[in-house]
Amino acid sequence: MTVDGPLTTEGGGTLIAGNSGPVAGRDSYEGSAAHHGSGAQYVFTGALGAEASALLIEPLTRAKRPRISVTKDRLAELRARYVAPQGYDEEQVREELRRHGTVALSGDPGAGLGTVAHMTLIPAGHEGRRDLRRVDAEEWPRPALTVGTVDPDELLLLDLGGSPGTRPGRLRSELEFLVSEVRTAGAWMIVLVDTEDEAELPGELRDRCVRVRRPEPRSVILRHVRGTRIPPPHLIPDAVDAWARDAAMADITALVRRAEQEEGECADRLLAALGVDTDDVIREIAGYSGRRRAVLFTGAFLEGAAVEQHVAAVDRLMAEVRSPEDDTPPLERRSFTDELKSVGLRVDAERRVRFRSPGRAQAVRNAFWDTHPHLQGEFAAWVDTCTADPGMSDPEREDMARFWAAQVLRTRRSDALLARVPGWSQDRRASQAALILGEALKDAWQGAAARGAIYQWARNPRLDRNTARVLIAVCARDLVATHPDGALVRLHLLAENSDPVVAAEAVDVLAALVEDPQLYRALLRRVSGKLHGSDRRDRAVDRELFALLTDPERLVSSWSGPLAEQKVRTWIRAGLEGIFAHAPQEAPAHAERLFDAPEPMPGLLVEAAHGTGRACLLYATALRWPGRARDTELSSLRSERSRELLRRIDRAQGLDLEIRVPREEEKETR
Repeated sequence: MTVDGPLTTEGGGTLIAGNSGPVAGRDSYEGSAAHHGSGAQYVFTGALGAEASALLIEPLTRAKRPRISVTKDRLAELRARYVAPQGYDEEQVREELRRHGTVALSGDPGAGLGTVAHMTLIPAGHEGRRDLRRVDAEEWPRPALTVGTVDPDELLLLDLGGSPGTRPGRLRSELEFLVSEVRTAGAWMIVLVDTEDEAELPGELRDRCVRVRRPEPRSVILRHVRGTRIPPPHLIPDAVDAWARDAAMADITALVRRAEQEEGECADRLLAALGVDTDDVIREIAGYSGRRRAVLFTGAFLEGAAVEQHVAAVDRLMAEVRSPEDDTPPLERRSFTDELKSVGLRVDAERRVRFRSPGRAQAVRNAFWDTHPHLQGEFAAWVDTCTADPGMSDPEREDMARFWAAQVLRTRRSDALLARVPGWSQDRRASQAALILGEALKDAWQGAAARGAIYQWARNPRLDRNTARVLIAVCARDLVATHPDGALVRLHLLAENSDPVVAAEAVDVLAALVEDPQLYRALLRRVSGKLHGSDRRDRAVDRELFALLTDPERLVSSWSGPLAEQKVRTWIRAGLEGIFAHAPQEAPAHAERLFDAPEPMPGLLVEAAHGTGRACLLYATALRWPGRARDTELSSLRSERSRELLRRIDRAQGLDLEIRVPREEEKETR
C-alpha cells in the first residue's frame, strides 16, 4: 500500500507523546502510558526533595536517566493485537484525509476510537516516520483547544469525547478554524467524538464523520491471549464473552493481563481474572447485619493489611456511619477472626487478612458503592481517618487511596477526590495525594476536571510548597503521558511560583522533560511566544527557560541537533528578538553564551539584533567578548570568532568594510 501525504517525509523520527493506554488514552487497548516512535520514552518517578514525604521513588529533579523503550517496535506490537472494527475501512478514511485534511470518528465509550485513530494515521510499515501530536481540549478557564501553530504535514489527534465541558458544540468556532488551518497546512487530523455528539459537529465535518462499531469481543480477547504466555487451547468461556460485549477495550486488555498471572487452562485463568459477579455480592450482603457489612467493607479496602489494622478500621467505620454502640462486654463478643470467616475472609500465617475467593474484593467495593450512594461522604471521611493513622504502612495507605479513588471515579464524582489533594499534600499522605490526582487524570470522564483543577492551583503564584510539589510530580509522571502540552503549561506556571524552591524544581523537571524532542519543540514554541509575540509578557522565568532551551550543548547533542529544523530556528530567533527588544540589559549575557554555538546560531543572533535595532549592542558585546577570556589561548580563539561576528553585523547593516586594497608587492608582481 502506498501512502502519500504527511506519512512520507524526510528524516525525523516518529514520536507519539500523549498516551494513556496503548495509544492516546481513550478507549485504548492497554492501561500503561506509552508513546510510539524513534525517540525515547520518559517516565519520571520520585519525590520532589527531602521534605516531600517520600512522594515518589527518587527526586524528579535528579531524573536525568529516563527509562527508554523502543517505541517504533511498541507500535508494531500494538498493531499485532489490534482488531479492526467491524466494517471499518482504514484506506477509505485515509483517502478522505488526503482530500480534506480532517475526518471525525464517532463511537460509543469503550469502542477503541483512540486505537483506531492511531492505526489509521500511522499505517503498518510506517512506524517511525512522523510525530503525532495530541490537541488538548481544555475546560478551564473556558472551553478551548490548545493547539498552537499547525505545521505542514503534521499529524494531529483531537479527542472531544468523555467530558461535557469539551463537547463539539461548545468548541464549534474554534473547531471550524482548526479544520481550516489543518487543510491550509496540508496536515492530517482525526477528531474523536461520542456517537451522541455527532450532531454538534460543524456541518462540513459532520459530513465526514465515520461511525466506528466495536470490534467483535471474542476476537479481541483471542488476539490478546495469543500474544501472552497462556498456553493453548485458547477457549473463551461464555461468561467472559458476555462480559466483554459491554467492556471497554482497555478493560479487556486488563483482564487478559490479570489472567496471565493466574494458573491453569486458558478458560480457568480468564474466569479467575473476571472475578465475582457484583450482583451476587449484593444479594449476599442484603441479609448481613451492620457489623458484618462493616467487616466485609473494611476487608475489601484493606485486603493484605494486618489484622490489627482491620479491627481499628471496622471500629472507625461503625462510628462514621453512626451505628449503635454494642453494649456487650468486649470479652463476651464474637471473636474477630470468626467475624472475618463469616464474610469470606481469612487470616494468613503473617496475620494479614485476605479473601478466600480471587476477585471478591473488587466486587465487594462495587456492591457497597452501588447500594449505599447516600453513604459515600461517610466512606470518604472514613478513608481520611484511616489513611491519617500513623500505624498504617505506606503500601496499605496507597491501596486504600487507590481503591477509594477508583470508586469515586467510577461514579463520575471527582469533587471529593480533588478536594483532598491540598490537605493530603501537607502530611504523610503526599504520595497518596499524587496517586489519587494521577488516577483522576487518567479517567476518561473526570480527566478534564482534574486538568482544570491542576491549572487553577498552578496559576496561583503563592501556592504552598507541598501542594506545588505534588502537582510537579503528577505533571511529570501522569499528565505528560496523556496531555504533554498541558503538562508543560502547568509546569511553566509552577516555575513562576513565589517560593524559589518550587520554582527551581519546576524548571529542573522541565529541563528533564525536554530531553524528548517533541516536548523540546513544544516548550520552545511556548517560551518564544511569551518573549516576543502576541502572548508576550515580561517574566524572568521565560528568559531563564529560553537560556536552558538554547544551551549550546543541548543544540548539538542528544537527539541529532534541533537547529536542523526550520521551525526551531524560527522560534529561537523570535525568542532572541524578544530579549533584545524588551530586556536589552540581559541581551549581552545571552549573546556571549551563544557566540560559540553551532551554525546557524550566530547568524540568528545577528538577525535578531538587527531586526530589533540592537545591532550596536551586539557589536559592542562582540568587541568586549575576547577580553573576558580566562587565558590567552581562549582570548585568541574568541578574537577570531569575534571578527567574524563583527563582519556579519556590518553586512547586516549594509556596510561592506572588506574591500581589499592590494599591497605594494602585489602591484609590482602584476
